[in-house]
Amino acid sequence: MDLIIGSKGSIGAEISKSLSQQAIGSDHRGRSDFHLDLRHKTLPHHLPSREGGVAYLCAGISSTLFCRDNPLESRKINVDNTIELIHQLQARGMHIVFLSTTQVFNGSLPHHIESSPTSPPTAYGSQKVEVEQHLINQVGSGFSIIRLAKVLPLRFPLFEAWFSNWAQGLPVEPFSDHHFSALSMKTAISRILEIGRLRSDGIHHLGPRDGMTYETAARFLCQRLGISQSLIQPKTSPYGSTPLILLESTRSDTGKWAPPQTEASLNDQIMSWKSG
Repeated sequence: MDLIIGSKGSIGAEISKSLSQQAIGSDHRGRSDFHLDLRHKTLPHHLPSREGGVAYLCAGISSTLFCRDNPLESRKINVDNTIELIHQLQARGMHIVFLSTTQVFNGSLPHHIESSPTSPPTAYGSQKVEVEQHLINQVGSGFSIIRLAKVLPLRFPLFEAWFSNWAQGLPVEPFSDHHFSALSMKTAISRILEIGRLRSDGIHHLGPRDGMTYETAARFLCQRLGISQSLIQPKTSPYGSTPLILLESTRSDTGKWAPPQTEASLNDQIMSWKSG
């Protein structure tokens, strides 16, 4: 039986839904199959030990601002207790799927392969690198590190707000200096589960083959919806610009993977909004 750590988060919930009766999930709020709070180290002793099971680690603090402003608290959860949890799960014979991020790179180069040197610009990225390095240098095998691009749920709140504004004839103000590359939730979950099923060791990159700014995304959505471009009023971010980081996969041991374009995830947003 597989485990999903963080089964009530956006990605964890979708993994849980896909695996259905084949997995049990944890949540720190006690609203799932078992309670697990990464503020504390102890894993519940009643968990079944199943050889060959997969543990999907989807829990942790992902807010870059929170990690920056609360380095000790966030590190305890994202590094110290996550590593302790990994050891406890591996002692139960489980393969670890650890979800990482593009923030392990600083964007000085547009394309990064699995062996590219890490250079995290944020505390959150640094914490992910620490766990990655522990898995590689101390654990050695029995794990899959999946570095993920942005994953868009079917109703991404930012785009939903744009759609609502446009329906009322109101403008939106997308950042012209913030880049992103995105996968649809469906695409990301399918690939994560495939890597878990194969129990493929090492680092995996999961992202589209291109990216764009939020201004470009707004213009694409307007064009597809037949909305006037005059309802787009771009501005620069008060937090500074973010570079485009693309994850390139060079692995051939996890089945065929043809990275989609970011536009595909935007088309899914349109379809979801039109369906109500």
